[in-house]
Amino acid sequence: MTADPYANCPCGSGKKLKFCCGPHWPEIERIEKLFDSQQDLAALDAINKLEAKLPQHAHLMNMKIDLLFAQGRREEAEALQAEFIAAHPDNVNARYRRAAVQLDSGEIEQAARLWYDTFASTGNTMTGVGLVVARATATAALMAGHFAAGRTLLNILMALDLKDTTIRDLAVQMMSADGQPPICRELPPLRQRPVDPRWNDEFAAALAPTPLADFPRAEALFAALSEKAANEPAVWANLALLRAMLANPQGASEAYARLAACEIPWDDAVEAEALSVVYRQDASGEIVEIQKAAFELADADRALELLFADKRCARLPDAMLQRDDEQSPPPRAAFLLLDRPQITDASQVEFGDVPVVVAEVSVFGKETDRPARVVVGGFGQETFDQAIATVRELVLEPLPAFGEREIVGSILAEQHAMSWRPHLPPTVSADRLYELQVAHERHAVQKIWPDTPNLALDGKTPRSAASDPALRRRLAAALLLLELASQSLLTTADFAPVRAELQLEAPAPIDPTVTSADGTPVPIPVMRLSRIDASKLSDEELFSELDRAGAYAASASVAHLATEALRRPSVTGETRMRVLLLAARNASDSRLSVKYIQEIQRLAVQAKTSPAPFMIMELRIRLSRREPEEIQRLLQTLMTKHAREPGVAQAVGTILQELGLVGPDGRPTMPPPGAMTPAAEDPGKLWTPESAAAGPAKSGLWMPGMD
Repeated sequence: MTADPYANCPCGSGKKLKFCCGPHWPEIERIEKLFDSQQDLAALDAINKLEAKLPQHAHLMNMKIDLLFAQGRREEAEALQAEFIAAHPDNVNARYRRAAVQLDSGEIEQAARLWYDTFASTGNTMTGVGLVVARATATAALMAGHFAAGRTLLNILMALDLKDTTIRDLAVQMMSADGQPPICRELPPLRQRPVDPRWNDEFAAALAPTPLADFPRAEALFAALSEKAANEPAVWANLALLRAMLANPQGASEAYARLAACEIPWDDAVEAEALSVVYRQDASGEIVEIQKAAFELADADRALELLFADKRCARLPDAMLQRDDEQSPPPRAAFLLLDRPQITDASQVEFGDVPVVVAEVSVFGKETDRPARVVVGGFGQETFDQAIATVRELVLEPLPAFGEREIVGSILAEQHAMSWRPHLPPTVSADRLYELQVAHERHAVQKIWPDTPNLALDGKTPRSAASDPALRRRLAAALLLLELASQSLLTTADFAPVRAELQLEAPAPIDPTVTSADGTPVPIPVMRLSRIDASKLSDEELFSELDRAGAYAASASVAHLATEALRRPSVTGETRMRVLLLAARNASDSRLSVKYIQEIQRLAVQAKTSPAPFMIMELRIRLSRREPEEIQRLLQTLMTKHAREPGVAQAVGTILQELGLVGPDGRPTMPPPGAMTPAAEDPGKLWTPESAAAGPAKSGLWMPGMD
């Protein structure tokens, strides 16, 4: 069937077929059919012949570029792409391809701006090239840590094609992905009006391009308005968000800093200050260098014997041995050097008495072109020197330097001060390990953090900043970031001593019934939901906020809201199961997770539905807790009572394969060392906070705040 001659030509020229391709459209259409049926060589041959009649024709050039890339002829494709961009600078596909070139050069912000500008100029229609470039830009932004930019593009692509489950799954996953600070996970909506009515018209004009996703144009207009409305918080809030969405973190940081200085509520100012810190790109602070050095050994056998015998040396499994360089064989043995002898029982040991790793030690045998040697790696000059002195004492050798010390990495001093590298016996229980982790985190927050130089405070310690009125807001922001990062282990009560010591007021409870001046509800950021008076929420409101907290992995908010939901007599049946499942997924203490999941199983039995999916969830947790009796009980129940249910045998088989207990053919195998290490939980087809947050399919273009 011949294409409609009055339809837009797919080459991206914006012209109708009859005007763009003219009498040659039938020939081009045949080439397209070859292209679509993946007859690449035939399509290329046909294009080469037609190019004699239609030199530098946009449609032919666009197809030929894709065909050359598909054939692996990258240099030819890139050369033709450059020619296409130069010959047709206003062509939609040429503009998208220019964005791809910028992306290849690492210019993520420029590529994003050009993509949005092109997308908006077409009225939000998408070509195949535009789709490919959008996906690539989103991926590059996420990999570079520009989460707001990557997620914005993913959400727009999801809105354009609701059937693309790959994009949808990734967009939902990124709402709670590790790596992005918790304070950045929820993208707020753009402000719709200024506080000062004098700026109403110009504000509306700056906002006007956003429905078409013309974010570069909106950003430029808000930037111009900010020069006149320098104290208008709505302008700075929108400018900061737009710059974050355009992969301009430094610009976003500056705008958030200006927002924090406006006359706004204290909570808003502290959060804006915290966002300014998160987006800063020019922040520099004291670093701790990770160093490595090699020393000649006169007797490697004796050195190994002495290291094996000392309780301060914990041998690494052979599977973890790493080569010193590509030319050398792996070490004969490697050890973790501890600050004190290893312990065999952690049940009664406080976290301060747990041995911690101070260095890594590898012993290499003699090679053809180099002597036997010991390689030591550790953090910081002073600790590294002490580790070398300890190794020298352990192996009873002078350890002449085999080469100069190398700096193989670095870590911010404040991060290093707050970190913990314990070495615990393999028999430590999951409960004791959790208790020790909580104890260390509490100690780090209350005792170490106040006296550690902080980037958010220009290198001052929180204790010294507490006496400087000019740093009060930034001090509160630094503590907020710490509290959000620690919310999975610590509670508000754990931060109370720090707030009291630094003379910072505790965050006030939030009344969800308070409305704005025009009577509309006041939006509550997801990070504040742990402070909300949940008793004032209706069941529907409570479930909505609980879903939102779960979608962004706001564990403190989930715990707070779930506690309220579970105490209500109205929350029964499937609704109660849904709350319990969300609470189980967000609990850092696996004992709580087991408790919640077992209650779900009981409710499933009462409802005359199978508890097997939830038993599989419990099985994974029991595996992580190394509880053989419970594991055996669950496996026996699943395989004797539920094996015929759809998916159960396959799920159990997958778990056993992940553990190395059975092979792909289903036959038992010998369990490898560490076979009881759990795999990542597979939610399968169960309800999840992510699926609940995604909600029903909606049409229309995504806008900030809609995720």
